[in-house]
Amino acid sequence: MSTTTPRPPRPARRWLRFLAIVTLIALLPFVVVGTTIAATGTVTVQVHERTEGVHLWLPVPALLFDVAAFVAPRLIPEQELASVHAELEPWRPALVEAVRALEDCPSGLLVEVVTASEHVRVSKDGRSFRVSVESPDVDVKVAVPARIARRALQALDLM
Repeated sequence: MSTTTPRPPRPARRWLRFLAIVTLIALLPFVVVGTTIAATGTVTVQVHERTEGVHLWLPVPALLFDVAAFVAPRLIPEQELASVHAELEPWRPALVEAVRALEDCPSGLLVEVVTASEHVRVSKDGRSFRVSVESPDVDVKVAVPARIARRALQALDLM
């Protein structure tokens, strides 16, 4: 009867295993952030200023707006918050219905205004609203997830 003891892993395999674990740990924050951004969406702002040639593209995770909506009512003084509630209370039913209707409406152009110097478009594209303003000196494009309006009303206890 022979007893054999298991051989320890070879150093090369230990090194590969260690490297794989370190790589997974290093990539974990990027996976979490990427998943969070994919789940909550992003607010993007594009500004193209024609005279100076400035082009700004700023993506902001929508999760930051959720955090702000949660924190802001706790930081705003009670008197100011009461004033906001008093001003918005008569509009509560209309605001709630508008948010629900906009969330449920199909994708497409919602509003378009054309003047001699500006072209403004508001549309819904899937789960996002897009606002585009074109003028002779600057173009501005903003994309916002539709759920942000609901979160804002919820943060103010209006919904």
